[in-house]
Amino acid sequence: AGIRAALGDAYADLTIRVYDALDSTNQEAQRLLAAGADCPLLLLSEEQTAGRGRRGRAFYSPAGEGLYMTLALQPPAALSQATLLTAAAAVAVAQAVEALTALACQIKWVNDVYLDGKKLCGILTEASGSFEADALSSVCAGIGVNVRTRDFPEELAGRACSLWPRAVSRNRLAAEIAVRLLNFAADLGARDFLEEYRRRSLVLGRTVAFMRGGEERRALAVGIGRDGQLLVRRADGSEEALNAGEVRILPAGRNDHSTFW
Repeated sequence: AGIRAALGDAYADLTIRVYDALDSTNQEAQRLLAAGADCPLLLLSEEQTAGRGRRGRAFYSPAGEGLYMTLALQPPAALSQATLLTAAAAVAVAQAVEALTALACQIKWVNDVYLDGKKLCGILTEASGSFEADALSSVCAGIGVNVRTRDFPEELAGRACSLWPRAVSRNRLAAEIAVRLLNFAADLGARDFLEEYRRRSLVLGRTVAFMRGGEERRALAVGIGRDGQLLVRRADGSEEALNAGEVRILPAGRNDHSTFW
């Protein structure tokens, strides 16, 4: 009811389900879609017992401390444009946090939202569709925001942060994120969010490390492509577009061209 009130009348048809606990909001969304549920569908849980990040990593999801949500969508877009939803979700989170707290967030390509140099939010976008027809059938955008967490596990301490001690309504935050992402997804091809994604980027102008063929490569991040790719420039001046994967930002002192791939 709190989320519905914060949404207003624009998305009165949005199905909202709230759970005490789930293994993963993305997994539950996929189960519901497989059983015939309609989109758009917003799922939220007080905790996740098997929250997932990229590459199968666990996502820390303590009860009552975060916003753990999945927005399941059927956007009118090609399967090849699915990665744009991750960029759109990151901008939606950054805008929503700023609207409620006036705090400026940044985005680390491709799926993390940062506040004051620490990770505030992780995003896991999982799509299904037809490669042959380049048709997107559904997308589950999983979003986890640390809202009230004070004490992180040792492996996250110093690298993660939350919105605490600021008093932020999780109902309002969920609604603010959902409305923005629904609006972006309605016309994904317009890419209205990409310029802000670029403006909030943590990686542009920095030397980044990434994996290629089992080896770590390094290059200068120079741009964000039309479909959300990270454009990197090698020491010889040639450029490459990274469509997926992860990058590690190297310290400023290591931005010398001798380290480039």
